[in-house]
Amino acid sequence: MLLDERDALIAERDELIEGQTAQIAAMERRLVELEGEIEERDHTIAQLEAQLGQLQEAVAELRLRLGKNSRNSSKPPSSDGLAKPSANKSKKKNKRSLRRRSGRKPGGQPGHEGARLERVEVPDDRVEHEPDCCEGCGGDLQALSGSRRVRSPARCSICPRRSRSG
Repeated sequence: MLLDERDALIAERDELIEGQTAQIAAMERRLVELEGEIEERDHTIAQLEAQLGQLQEAVAELRLRLGKNSRNSSKPPSSDGLAKPSANKSKKKNKRSLRRRSGRKPGGQPGHEGARLERVEVPDDRVEHEPDCCEGCGGDLQALSGSRRVRSPARCSICPRRSRSG
């Protein structure tokens, strides 16, 4: 009976070893699968890190470009768009004029004759300009033309004259 017990224990141990060997084989296969997944993820991580570096460079370049305007770069003022660039706070411009007040009102001062082009009695050249039609009604003025000299707008005798006061 001792031998039978020993044989039963050995058989039990062998079954246990076979089960554990099968578990170890399954774990080794799973380990190989997981190592493959880890390699794929490492490769994906490396690609994503490279892409992240490129995107960070692009963002930095765009931020630099966004901060440029005609005041701090060689860009023309037309590229600034509708927004006026903010003035640099370190450079405070004097908003007041350096000219002193004279106390006089603007415009021509009393006593100054002024300069203008006066009419002369005998001009160097004379050009006749005769209108073809009335400015008021559009009627024909050819019948009225002749030796008539007109300095005001040409009107026929039918059209009422506009007063300058109203």
